[in-house]
Amino acid sequence: MPAPPVGSVPLATGQAGAAGRTGWEVRWEVLLADPRAAEHNDASAQLLVTVEGDGGAVRTLVTGDLEETGGAAVQALTAEVPVDVLKVPHHGSAHQGESLLARGAPLALVSAGRDNDHGHPAPATLERLDAAGSTVVGTVEHGDVAVGASDTGLWWARL
Repeated sequence: MPAPPVGSVPLATGQAGAAGRTGWEVRWEVLLADPRAAEHNDASAQLLVTVEGDGGAVRTLVTGDLEETGGAAVQALTAEVPVDVLKVPHHGSAHQGESLLARGAPLALVSAGRDNDHGHPAPATLERLDAAGSTVVGTVEHGDVAVGASDTGLWWARL
């Protein structure tokens, strides 16, 4: 049964292997989506999203709230896939898959609310990303950010 629409936007439940394109600029693929995952945070959908533009393409690994088991599974699926941006799982919590953090990406985005009660992002997670060579950009420090590519490479800016 399809999900009900939100306003005028129809919703669908993601299935692993589903892929699509919106216009000519955005391609997406669902990597994992298991609503029965043992760890409920691992039940969130994991996406590989590629946005193409005049400056080149930006490939982002969107990881939802993955924990250790889910992070290892996504890393196993994407180990040979180069990514430009890693949306750091679970707001940068301390419960991350080591292999996914060790992989890193040129840019690692950490989305966490300022003054959250969970201690996100965890210092150990930020240290692992730094050790992987990622430039870490967090919403706690920078607020909303935009990411893009130009002839000179990947960039990010505060909004």
